[in-house]
Amino acid sequence: MRRRQAGQGSGEGQVRALAEPAEEAARGPGPLKDEERRNLEKDLESRGLEFKRKYEDFQRDLKETDAELTKSIVEELYGLVRDYGEKHGYTLVLEASSGALLYNDKTVDVTDEIVKLHNASAHKEASKRSLDKE
Repeated sequence: MRRRQAGQGSGEGQVRALAEPAEEAARGPGPLKDEERRNLEKDLESRGLEFKRKYEDFQRDLKETDAELTKSIVEELYGLVRDYGEKHGYTLVLEASSGALLYNDKTVDVTDEIVKLHNASAHKEASKRSLDKE
């Protein structure tokens, strides 16, 4: 992930590098010839497209990384909820954030207890180890 971030930082320099030939031409001793101007415009356009592709690649990588991290957390939470439900004799446990729950009695809401179980579980050590590797 740091490699991607470093690449994004160099993208700012690439944007500046894209604009330099046009700025130099504008400050130059005289007007550009039509051919020079077309060449600069083509170069600027191709560099702009390249920058756009790299930006989209970074965005896609970011979404993939987010999905990977979220997936492991969700799987862990589902396991905790399943175990909790079995241990406490629940027949059904619903996820309130999905929008399917229209009403619930707060006395049967186990969200806080699941959050406490999750925070106390061994996932913290695994998360620390995976962060240390990056």
